[in-house]
Amino acid sequence: MSWTKPDIETLYDAIDATWAPFEMREENGWIIREGRGGGKRVSAATQTEANASIENAERAMDALEQQRMFMIRAGFPTLEIQLARRQYSILDATLIMACETTKIAAKHPVDISQDPSKTQAEIWAAGGVNSERLDVMRRVSVPKACLSIQNKAAAFAAIHDGVCMVHCVEVIESMRRQGLGKQIMQAVAEWAAQNKAHTVCILVVAANHGAKTMYEKMGLVEVGKYHYRIKR
Repeated sequence: MSWTKPDIETLYDAIDATWAPFEMREENGWIIREGRGGGKRVSAATQTEANASIENAERAMDALEQQRMFMIRAGFPTLEIQLARRQYSILDATLIMACETTKIAAKHPVDISQDPSKTQAEIWAAGGVNSERLDVMRRVSVPKACLSIQNKAAAFAAIHDGVCMVHCVEVIESMRRQGLGKQIMQAVAEWAAQNKAHTVCILVVAANHGAKTMYEKMGLVEVGKYHYRIKR
């Protein structure tokens, strides 16, 4: 049976489920996320109704004492125009890359835990993943795993609706360009296949050409995108 890429709404839902805000609520045509320092994906507002008032979203983010930030997803071109007129700057154009799980799954000696271990936390900390992002991992409620190889590479993965979304792939600086990034992705895909995920996905900043090239060589293809607009 051939692989069929998930539709874009499934992918967006998987991002929210596998990298969980502290709180997420729908109001006045918006999804408002409370991130508690966990980064852009868990803090940005997204539009659910094309005519939703930007001022309502701004007030909601102000009430949370968060930076005014919007994630621009497919299907809302008017929002892009409106935010540009309000002098919101584009930030981090991001690609959603994916392939069939079994295409890259391979067994490697890995340490797997549900929540970050001390060693995994140290690997992530060296790459700038702060404690608030570790808290994001801890509060994810769908099937999840923290994986590490030889105390030198780590990744966090979680599964929603058959999609395994991979976050926080990190290889310690002294061990880069030795294949560990590929190995940790293969190990994640192996775990995902064992947990009945048909697709493995990763989010890649479009400007990160090295990572994008590595994933393309592994067989991942672009299946969606999004970017942010922020008020600086």
